[in-house]
Amino acid sequence: MADNAALANEFELPFSDLTPTEREMLLRTQNSGLALYEGAPDLPPTPRSPPQSDSLPHSPTPPQCRYGNTEWCSCNNCGILENGTEGECICCREMGTVLTRVQPAGCITEHPEFSMLCLNISVLRLLYFELRGLGYPMHDDIHR
Repeated sequence: MADNAALANEFELPFSDLTPTEREMLLRTQNSGLALYEGAPDLPPTPRSPPQSDSLPHSPTPPQCRYGNTEWCSCNNCGILENGTEGECICCREMGTVLTRVQPAGCITEHPEFSMLCLNISVLRLLYFELRGLGYPMHDDIHR
């Protein structure tokens, strides 16, 4: 059985401080014969946010005005989050032009490939390792 460093090296991960769950996920991937990131396209550069200015005449509705209602929803599929945060009150129609090109109308969850790409546990595992490898913080409540 490989140690964490050998396992991380085999999967070309930039870290080896694997949690027991991460180790199990890698071992299952290894045993399935799948290769992480095989044929995956390069990630686009992370866009930088423009500096915030207080002089904007009409700023969008602040997130605190969204919590507890869905008046801001454009796709007609958003729900009120029982245990969410104000920052999570966002409609898929507000996610930018890439999303609206993929799903021109309605909710992104109605797209035929949504379940396969966004709810499939293997895809989520790969994304988890990609984000962790890029240094994104993994908070304790990541699985809530």
